[in-house]
Amino acid sequence: MSERPQLLTFFLTSSRPRAWLVVGAGQEQSQVVEMSRTDSDQWSASLWLVPGEYRCRYYCGDGHQIVYHGPASLNGLAAEGMDGLVSVESALDNAGSDLIHILLVEDNPASRAALAKLLQKDGYEVHAAEGYRSALAVAEGQHLDLAICDINLEDGDGADLLRELKALHPLEGIAVTGYTLPEETRHYSEAGFRQVLHKPIHYPELRSAIAALVALRHVRGPTAKGIPY
Repeated sequence: MSERPQLLTFFLTSSRPRAWLVVGAGQEQSQVVEMSRTDSDQWSASLWLVPGEYRCRYYCGDGHQIVYHGPASLNGLAAEGMDGLVSVESALDNAGSDLIHILLVEDNPASRAALAKLLQKDGYEVHAAEGYRSALAVAEGQHLDLAICDINLEDGDGADLLRELKALHPLEGIAVTGYTLPEETRHYSEAGFRQVLHKPIHYPELRSAIAALVALRHVRGPTAKGIPY
């Protein structure tokens, strides 16, 4: 059995303000991850796990009380409860039909090249663009599933860009910006971004945001093309 790790996303539905995922294998020390809110009362957490069996627990609460609230699911497919047993199978090497196409819009050449390399290493098909106009040119000639957009582009606004991209493709959006005041975050949300990440970007955070959106679209069922909604 291959020991190649897989990125798995766990979901929990809860209206409480905080949520945690605890994952352990046998007698090994458990991993505790604070989950991120993805949409309304849905939370997610992503972990890299090698093939094997893991026990998972889901907790939620606030600053004063922690309680369990379920059920939760793994990758939107299997219902899991308290002490749910998750079996991680060996990954298939030929998953071309499930290839996710990402448009990366970043006007800093060094940042764009570094992020593109990391995304490609994680198995994504990356289409890079340095600005508003070049991103639209890419979108007109490529199928896209997800856009990662810098907001302050030299030739336009990333929020306006996402609106145009959504008119071309049924894609999800992650905003990358140095400005995350409440009124600005609302502006990004109204444009259609589901996640807002603050610069400088920490790649594990971006990786988890992408995995959560991909899994969320699977939860919502199939579409005619692209990764499911």
